[in-house]
Amino acid sequence: MPDGFTAQPFADQLLERIATEGLVDGRALDRARAVAAEDGQRVDRILLRLGLIEEADLLPVLCEILAVDLLDGTAAHIDADLARVLTLPYISARVIAPLTGPGPNIRIATTDPGNIALFEEIGFHLDRLVVPVGATTATIRKLLAELEAPQATGGSDAQVQ
Repeated sequence: MPDGFTAQPFADQLLERIATEGLVDGRALDRARAVAAEDGQRVDRILLRLGLIEEADLLPVLCEILAVDLLDGTAAHIDADLARVLTLPYISARVIAPLTGPGPNIRIATTDPGNIALFEEIGFHLDRLVVPVGATTATIRKLLAELEAPQATGGSDAQVQ
């Protein structure tokens, strides 16, 4: 995440980029901004919830603003061992997928690369840095389908609950 990640500058930058790229018209952006101010959710989540933008259109913009990689689904593979530690119900409910890759960090494919609390939670429980990677729901579901082995059903202190 870029330094100084805060809600309002993020929302302003995101809405400006969406408008500049012509992904959503001005009235719809105003509506999303008003709803976000009213209920306190991030404006990107509001845009999706109201059906004002498609996930596949929003995600590249969101990833660029947050300085997060965007997953090419053909080049990614799920880390089955880490998926068992996190548990299938946990990763399915959060629409995330742990990815294989080099280095000590955990790479997590996610539809919401701005969900800092989630990455901090996983990192805390596993005592490793989590690096988000943007991915569509369809790509994550495809990755989760790679899991053929039964999931661990408890007993490990490292499991995220």
